[in-house]
Amino acid sequence: MLSCILKIRVTVKNLSTGASLDAVLGTELPENAYSGTFVDFNRHFAKIGDVLEIVAHSPNAYVGVRPVPPIVVNAEDVLTSRIKLPDLELFEIPSETELLANYANPFNPET
Repeated sequence: MLSCILKIRVTVKNLSTGASLDAVLGTELPENAYSGTFVDFNRHFAKIGDVLEIVAHSPNAYVGVRPVPPIVVNAEDVLTSRIKLPDLELFEIPSETELLANYANPFNPET
């Protein structure tokens, strides 16, 4: 289980315009979750039909972040001035792996 506080760098890039927003998330919530808000004060970051790419990176070599599928901005997103992004999934990367010799199953002698 990932119990330490990690600082995750998240970049949201508008593939339609090339604009990007970047933040480092590191505030741990009670549920071992993180929350962040990206703000564009000019309100020009995204419009209907724009495609957003979300990329997250952990500075810890033993923690990975699953890729997030692209988000297409819809009318509700623009109307509410809020785009709900999917949750980021973190996973542990083993520090070492080992391949052990096979052994017989006492209930099935074939290995």
